[in-house]
Amino acid sequence: MWWRALVMSFLIGATTVVAAPVTLEIATQPGLQITAPQEWLQRLAAAEITQVRIRTAEPGDAPQVENIGDEAQGDGAQPVLRAVGILTARNELLLPGRKFSINQTAALRDYLDGLAADGESSIEAATGRFGLTEAHFRAAFDALSPKLDVVTKNQSCDNIVNTIADRLPLPLVIDAASARRLSATPDLASELKTLTLGAALVITLHQADLQLVPEKLRGADPQLRVVASNREQDHWPIGYKPEVSPREAAPVLFEFFNIEIADHTVGQVLAALEPRLKLPFVWDTPAFNAKGKNPQATKVKIARTKTYYKRAIDRVMAQARGSAELRVDEAGTPFLWLTTTPTR
Repeated sequence: MWWRALVMSFLIGATTVVAAPVTLEIATQPGLQITAPQEWLQRLAAAEITQVRIRTAEPGDAPQVENIGDEAQGDGAQPVLRAVGILTARNELLLPGRKFSINQTAALRDYLDGLAADGESSIEAATGRFGLTEAHFRAAFDALSPKLDVVTKNQSCDNIVNTIADRLPLPLVIDAASARRLSATPDLASELKTLTLGAALVITLHQADLQLVPEKLRGADPQLRVVASNREQDHWPIGYKPEVSPREAAPVLFEFFNIEIADHTVGQVLAALEPRLKLPFVWDTPAFNAKGKNPQATKVKIARTKTYYKRAIDRVMAQARGSAELRVDEAGTPFLWLTTTPTR
């Protein structure tokens, strides 16, 4: 089964960086209690932080991390890093981006482990969304931004995800339970070929009640993980609100036309409009299923009138107790997200 190969290759084959050796140098400021250095050494030793040197601070000393050379590591060499900390008169250890008390040696050990695994990048910038630095978030966004350009309508969800995984420059990690759920999901009803890899991936995963979460594990390159849907967990979104006005984002939706609907279903009407507009119509099937509804089978009626496409679609969806939200993918390509009307 292709999923087994996919899961194993990503779980085993993720790139891991060999940890660099790190030494800790502590410069003590005037006014520090005379017993403090010995107390710190004892606490550090208990936390298994042993490569430590304590000295008197000199003019110009400041918290920093520096590369002091290379050390042989297997077939290559790894930099040896020195973290220089300032131990203040208040008995606080200042290191780049952090401050530690003598009771926080476990946190200090974690800080040094992160430095060993990821180098100075572990402390260069505060983490933002998904716990990623700006550079790592940009890597994920860029990986998900190319156009899919593959037919998805009436294709199996697991094959779609497999195709996307082959095109991603970052690993896509899927556990066995998520793989089984994806394989059991009905074929995708929407055509996503004009959308980005990211939009197509999260829409397909959503059909199986799954979400996408970028992550950066210590000592490894960024990767994309598939997880079970959880409203409380931050996850990659299904499109974004356009940064420009709806009329600028999708001008075709505001073109006028004549319409009259007497005895057709929502599915029939939207199937006729989608190719005319050349705009993806994406059904939020799980949301309708959760309410026990089949909106596409709902009969709709609109008296003959002249209106613009977006207003007509809104009226059609309203009769199925749904809505049509204009969203854009990572590349700014617009699509309509056909979902249930929010409960008030």
